[in-house]
Amino acid sequence: MLKIFIKTFGCTLNKADSLLIQNILSSQNVRFVDSISDADIVITNTCTVKSLTVKKVLKYLKNVKNSNKKLIVAGCLTYNRELLVEELGEKITILKPQEIQNVLKIIKDISGHELSFYVNSINSNSESNNITCSSHQITSKYELSVINNTGININSLESRKGILPIPLNDGCASNCTFCATKKARPVLKSYSSERILASIKDAILNNVYEIQLTSQDSGAYGLDRKTNLIELLENVNELCEELADKQFRIRLGMMNPVHLKNFYVELAEILKSNEKIYSFLHIPIQSGSNRVLKHMKRQNTVEEFLEITSYLRRTVKDIFIMTDVIVGYPTESESDFEETLELLRKVKPETTNVSKFSPMANTYAAKLKQIPRKEVNKRSKIAAALCKEIEHEVRKKYINKVVKVFVTEKNKTLTGRLQNYIQVALPHLTDQYLGKFINAKILSLNNVTLFADEYKMAVKM
Repeated sequence: MLKIFIKTFGCTLNKADSLLIQNILSSQNVRFVDSISDADIVITNTCTVKSLTVKKVLKYLKNVKNSNKKLIVAGCLTYNRELLVEELGEKITILKPQEIQNVLKIIKDISGHELSFYVNSINSNSESNNITCSSHQITSKYELSVINNTGININSLESRKGILPIPLNDGCASNCTFCATKKARPVLKSYSSERILASIKDAILNNVYEIQLTSQDSGAYGLDRKTNLIELLENVNELCEELADKQFRIRLGMMNPVHLKNFYVELAEILKSNEKIYSFLHIPIQSGSNRVLKHMKRQNTVEEFLEITSYLRRTVKDIFIMTDVIVGYPTESESDFEETLELLRKVKPETTNVSKFSPMANTYAAKLKQIPRKEVNKRSKIAAALCKEIEHEVRKKYINKVVKVFVTEKNKTLTGRLQNYIQVALPHLTDQYLGKFINAKILSLNNVTLFADEYKMAVKM
């Protein structure tokens, strides 16, 4: 039996892609293992979001190659074949994000194992809640689901057993000057709403309690299908009503302001009306300077971002707003950087991902004159310190309050989420509470996590 290890770097969308690969392979005579040493073939789903991440991925790929295991390089780094050849040599096997459906042929070619080119998929019967299995030959990645014929089989891909990413679309409709992911996933390709809804339902009926709807840009969903995210979420609302007796939550993925500005009013109403969707939005702004945003080709303004976030704050109780900023973009002046700090002070995001600009291969921004690294590091430290201060400020109101927590995962201790997705650590709580609501008293906090005790079961929601 062929033994396969799948290693995933990067975002939730990459994790979903790894699950799609596993779904295809689960219908074959293969066994998934937990380490390189136990594997015949290592599939590495790579990430190219930052240069530091690329260095980490390349180091891992070299270790796999040196172990004499057969290696398949998947994910976003596959766009830069020249770099992979330079680091790993000519004999590399590549599986691009849009070509996941070809993984069986690739494995057959490099291993000599006979594999069927048919996969099993499962579908739910809405009347009986039964799961049925069918077999078909796949011709497109977008026919696939993260659910397979044995139910949810996350295996070594994901330690959070009750949490499942479900992809909405590949690619985006933007062309940001700094982004290498666009090179790897250049074309917007949305999954059908029917497939997404079926995946959500199948997951919940298989005891998944947190669904993460993931995408390179959720706001662009459906632009290639003459539909949009709001229409999808209206269907999700109906599904949530059908599954009202189940305990679960849905988290929406990142969406860029260029699209969100067209439907944020409608989205706020959905968040208000459906408690099964977290009151959480990830809206990356990248810079507080309109001048820099224009250079980045971000297609939105600071004023539009402020209008969106202000309306959401007024309309959706305790909404969690997450954003991203890049410091040290080549054309960012000192005054541009100060504008970014001022924007953060105004919006007070619950979480901000601060990234130092790093030039990515084959992007426009990499060709520009770069800001000295010492200055980039200085700006990064200043921005990170401000964000740490804001994150503490927006969470301290929970101290000594009793809050309702949805218990979602186990790391060193159990953790859960408030309705707005703020994380709560739950020491001394046992595994039987996973996927359940509890009332807990918040005793302390660090930058991003509340710490609780004194637990009681909450009313079912």
